[in-house]
Amino acid sequence: MRRKSAAAVAAVVILASSSAWAQAKGAPANEGLAAFLRLMTERIDITFSQLPDVWRFLVGVAHRFNFTELLLLVAIFAAGLAAEWVARQLLVRVRHRIHGHGKKSPLRSLMQVMLLDGLALLALWVAARAVVGQLGDPQSHLARLGHQLLLTLVYWRGFNFVFRAWLRPN
Repeated sequence: MRRKSAAAVAAVVILASSSAWAQAKGAPANEGLAAFLRLMTERIDITFSQLPDVWRFLVGVAHRFNFTELLLLVAIFAAGLAAEWVARQLLVRVRHRIHGHGKKSPLRSLMQVMLLDGLALLALWVAARAVVGQLGDPQSHLARLGHQLLLTLVYWRGFNFVFRAWLRPN
């Protein structure tokens, strides 16, 4: 029953937002959904038409660096994710102790588990940053690319951290 209600609410929100969007653009309210769907299909078509260019770019990037540099760029992800995994494995007993005691408030337990997840994210950053440090001069294109890959990895795992904390069942 909840899913049907959620789907109905989502449909109403989409229709209302598309009508408001259409009115803001000067179109009549009854054409709002059609205009919204037309805009979305055009954007999807443009996105899919750009995929071959993106693929050619990614293949071309591999030819711009030598094997050692490519290995270091891949090692940023490998070292970061491995360090996060090791940190999580080392903190499993602490995590179980936090959840094992029923005397604590749920909010306190959540904060403590988030602290442990934050420590794992910190371990990821330290390990990946150590690999980025091996890329040479910080102003070189390779080091800049490595730094961007580091930020990408940290943002990705940071967003996962936020969603895990928000959606944690207990």
